[in-house]
Amino acid sequence: MQPEAQNIKVLCLGDSLTAGFANWYTSSTYTPYSDYLTTLFKAQGRNDIEFINAGVNGDTVKCIQERLATLLKKDNYQHVILLGGTNDLADVSAESTPEDAVAHIDFEPMFRLLLAQPHLKSILQLTVPISAYDVHHLHYRSCKAALNNRILNNSCEKLKVLDLNDSTLGFNYLHLSEDEQARFWSDGLHYTPEGYEHMAQCIFNELVKVLQK
Repeated sequence: MQPEAQNIKVLCLGDSLTAGFANWYTSSTYTPYSDYLTTLFKAQGRNDIEFINAGVNGDTVKCIQERLATLLKKDNYQHVILLGGTNDLADVSAESTPEDAVAHIDFEPMFRLLLAQPHLKSILQLTVPISAYDVHHLHYRSCKAALNNRILNNSCEKLKVLDLNDSTLGFNYLHLSEDEQARFWSDGLHYTPEGYEHMAQCIFNELVKVLQK
């Protein structure tokens, strides 16, 4: 008798943008990208992939790292999708250069934890998305650009980066019309259900390549 095949477990790690939080100004519903990913893969006949959502509102990179240590003791994950840094950027110093302002945002301890896991096959890190806050807060935008530049140039083993701000994905707030912004963003920072669905499609296109290897 053949042993039962185990599901592929994908840990979705991050803050409110991973949790799927919709709107600060109304009673929020949650429509995380992980739910849409499940639907997209099932439509391809992939019922063997389990997405575990570990997004927590308000989490900084350090908070995410602390939770990760606990999560790794509970289960084995073959793949991790990571989105962090949005809440760290809320407290950047206006007196510092962008590079100095984000120097404390460190993903390396998290990568070390993940790479020590024998079952891990890949890490897909997402850049911090551009939002309405970038339109009028130029120092904030420069700090985010500095952080995303570090993310994009990280050469960590098993790491692939998806730049959500790539204009070809149709998800860069600064390059969209007001109608498109209203379709994808609910409060200028968090997404509408359609926004999270679009985010999932961008991730899906990358994750398919990773799972084919």
